Formats: sequence, structure tokens, C-alpha cells
Amino acid sequence: MSSENKEQYFLSYEEIKELLEVFSQSEASELKLAMGDQKLKLMKASNQPASVVYPTETLQQPVAAPLSQVATTPVVEANVQPAEDPNLVEIKSEMVGTFYSKPTPDEEDYVHVGMNITPETTICMIEAMKLFNEVKSELSGQIAEVLVSNGQMVEYGQPLFKVRTNG
Repeated sequence: MSSENKEQYFLSYEEIKELLEVFSQSEASELKLAMGDQKLKLMKASNQPASVVYPTETLQQPVAAPLSQVATTPVVEANVQPAEDPNLVEIKSEMVGTFYSKPTPDEEDYVHVGMNITPETTICMIEAMKLFNEVKSELSGQIAEVLVSNGQMVEYGQPLFKVRTNG
């Protein structure tokens, strides 16, 4: 089998996701990995979330899942945590990535303050490693506050929304 037909990956999507989560919570400021001519470098400033740098001239194979697998990426489950007010619940990010409040730049936000939501309501997208992950609310209520802005980097466990539930 020739190397053009053989799909090899430096790290799987799940391995990269786990690595980003562990790295963002660690005190390390830089991490470099290399396997043959494939390289991955993670860096973060002391008070900023982790960022990923891909030197494109060194990558021969894709790092994440091939495009054919992107459509089958499972929906990310929101991490719902109660806030101070028992009827006010925070929805937190389940991954490190870029927060998108709308499907495309020309479309309306998925949700806005005052909007009623159900457990199946898509509330945002989080892009991680060029994969767009749909985030569902997993609860019923009304959006009380949007805590992040479109295009903002978010970390694992970072509050994204506050939702007022009916108790």
C-alpha cells in the first residue's frame, strides 16, 4: 500500500482534545510533540487560554479526522452547573475552542437574552481542531445572560450562558 493511500494520523481528534484539556489546566506554558515530519506545538501566555500552532510546511498528513468523519462528529453535551440563584443555571463549555454564537457571520445568533430554550435547542458552536461541535442546551428555560462573545476562545469549564429555569 502506497503512502498516499494509507491514512496515518499523528494524534486522533480525541487524543488532541484530551491533550488540550490537560495542557490548558496545567502550569506548563509550552508543549512540543514530533513524530517523523509531523509536529504539534502548544503554547499559552500566563493569563490566556491555550493556543495551537500548526507549522503547515511540516504537516504531510491531516492531524484531525478526515472531512468524511466531520459530519458524523457527535453533538457536544453542555456541562450544566447551578449558579447562586437556584433558578439561574450556568451552561459551561465542555472543551477548549472558539465560541461561535451563530451558524455563519450573516445569520442571527442561535440564542439571545430572553429567548426560551428546550433541551434540544442548539445554543452555540465550539470549534476545536477545525471541527465545529454543536452545543445543545440540555435544559428548558430562558436565556438570562450570554457570557462570551462571538469568536472568543473558551476554556474547558468556562461559563457560556446563564439560564433561568422554572425551578
